[in-house]
Amino acid sequence: MNNLQNRVIRLRVTCMAGPSLYEPCVRYLDLLPGMTLFDVHTTLQDSIRFDDSEPFYFFQASTWNGQRDCIPPTLDLDPLKETIDIDLYDELPFAEHLPDAGSGRHLYDMTFGENGDWCFQIDRVEDLPQILPDEYYPAVASELSEGPDPFQYEESPDDPEDLEKHSRADEDEDDDCDCHDEHCACGGDAEEESRRTGPAEDGEDWALQQLLKELESDDDEA
Repeated sequence: MNNLQNRVIRLRVTCMAGPSLYEPCVRYLDLLPGMTLFDVHTTLQDSIRFDDSEPFYFFQASTWNGQRDCIPPTLDLDPLKETIDIDLYDELPFAEHLPDAGSGRHLYDMTFGENGDWCFQIDRVEDLPQILPDEYYPAVASELSEGPDPFQYEESPDDPEDLEKHSRADEDEDDDCDCHDEHCACGGDAEEESRRTGPAEDGEDWALQQLLKELESDDDEA
């Protein structure tokens, strides 16, 4: 492993197939060399905000829908993968199961789903200096993310605007924040919005109330 104890392995995860995959989805995960395949799976699930409630298994292959070499190999004998022991992945170092560079093979995470299965291709991108304390790993390199999170349970939204809202999920979460802290991820927008628009009264339109107040003010001056 070339003495990588003080380094981080960055993985690129690409969603190859799923029952409600409408746009490309790529995530980057940073893990320490001694971490396990179970760590890869849970971090992957976190990166796309899946709830990690479904069984899964890993395999190596040249293409996601081609001939598979399951991990562990005993799964190759089980077409329906009914003998998966998920706990086993917590004992298998992920770095030992990453295909060699240039081999034309990839590591895959196949996750079963309510409406169909999800397949994620996992590739080693680069080794990085360890710049954070151990307790911060595994980590998701969110700034490198490409595409919105897939819908884990939903089918295609009836309203195209729903898909657009889903693509801006992180943005929407920030908008919901009302902490008024300029150092928060929301940037203190809630306080600024309150100053800009003012409070609504009894569910009426605030702009209409402002107009009425201005008209009353003009009448008083007259």
